[in-house]
Amino acid sequence: MVIFFAALLQLSFFSNLFFWGVSPNLMLILVIFWTVHEGFEGAFFKIIFVGFMLDLFSFQPIGTNIFILTAIAFLADSFIKRFLVAAKNWRTAILIFLITASTLICELVLYTLSKAGGYFKLAEIDNIIFTLNDAVLAKKILVNVLFFFLISFPLIKIEQFLNLRKNRKNLNYV
Repeated sequence: MVIFFAALLQLSFFSNLFFWGVSPNLMLILVIFWTVHEGFEGAFFKIIFVGFMLDLFSFQPIGTNIFILTAIAFLADSFIKRFLVAAKNWRTAILIFLITASTLICELVLYTLSKAGGYFKLAEIDNIIFTLNDAVLAKKILVNVLFFFLISFPLIKIEQFLNLRKNRKNLNYV
């Protein structure tokens, strides 16, 4: 349910609401959030579903975003296991770096695939991919970092509520 609404918000609402020519990549933020809190193995099927929904709603070839988000989640999980556990005092800085690197990887891979596959029109490439002299990539990173910290707390509370409710259902059947 969260994935469906995040996809709708990202692709229909936020793209028309935000200025600077960028909007937050909610699906990427969800993938990073779940990877940090559940690990790659725990969030794997959610990541696949997020990529599938993003492919469907953005009319890209099926598998494009699944591949990108799965690769980003795997790399993020490796990074988290190595650095986040050892450096608890640097948690915020590490998360900012992780979101920055994930945004860069996502945009560069999308750009490379669109150039190689030629499935975007030229005008769409200019809208999706950064222009260095306009600093769109830096704005996109800033918006993603901001939204990660804005939605982390509500997502944690929603997942705690859903887990509590799920546990109550399981206790009623025992």
